[in-house]
Amino acid sequence: MAMLRELQSGRVVTLHAEHLVGRSRRCDLRLDAPAISSQHATMRWTGSRWVVRDLGSRNGTLLDGALLPAGEHPMQAGMTLHFGTESCGWVLDSAAAPVPVAAPGNDEGPSIQGVEGLLVIPAAPASPVVNVYRNTDGSWIAEWVDGKEVNVGDLELIQVEGKAWRLHLPEYDQATEQAASEGPNLDNVRFVFDVSRDQEAVRLSIEFGSESWDLGERAHHWMLFLLAKARDEDKDHDPSEHGWVYSDRLVRDVGMTEGTMSVYIFRARQQVAACGVEGAQSLVARRKPTRQVRFGGKNILIRQH
Repeated sequence: MAMLRELQSGRVVTLHAEHLVGRSRRCDLRLDAPAISSQHATMRWTGSRWVVRDLGSRNGTLLDGALLPAGEHPMQAGMTLHFGTESCGWVLDSAAAPVPVAAPGNDEGPSIQGVEGLLVIPAAPASPVVNVYRNTDGSWIAEWVDGKEVNVGDLELIQVEGKAWRLHLPEYDQATEQAASEGPNLDNVRFVFDVSRDQEAVRLSIEFGSESWDLGERAHHWMLFLLAKARDEDKDHDPSEHGWVYSDRLVRDVGMTEGTMSVYIFRARQQVAACGVEGAQSLVARRKPTRQVRFGGKNILIRQH
């Protein structure tokens, strides 16, 4: 994620996909100084890089000491920004891609930060209610535990349990996605399920080359194990049909409700995404018309102890 650091105080700000700077309450970075305009400048992620634009401010914006003319201008890590006055200096410590963020609609309370391609509302340890995830075509979808899905966009407001959240959602760039695919993703990691002989305990770990992540024993790992087992047993059939399970059967086998199943899916996605695995939003895929689900990983090892 991109980080902006104030030179004078050392304060660090995480940049949203589009970050408005100024004195107004509407601004993401509020700077209360006479030289700062109400809406002074904006920094934006284009899908491949960060750009900055002065919004016609009274005292201007400087990038590495040069006054910005009209239009958007690319930024790189290490560059300095001054808004309105040389005393208001900031440095771009990181120019990494932004992560999805949900900010309180009333500007009160902390924001919720997601990981690449996935945002869970509300924040842990509260039970998840909404998964906001990036679809394969680059669009963003909000999925509720009751199965409702809607397309959402950057700066859109959604209501979650009576509270409004404003979404800050990065744009999608195919080149960025291809570069990221060299790291761990659903296709190139191995999911290792260690299952007790009585099948009452399931421990999950993820392996990628010399790296590994031990995810421990969780209630949702039993559900993942059943889906992974179904996919592994279907590996000699048509790949497009590997491992699809009717959700009512899964609910019956695990002994849970449909709502609990959705919560488990959300938690599993979040746990795998926290390991830096690309595509974690597809860890459990759904076929809405047929009410089927399947495990999204392809490389599976099941060990019984």
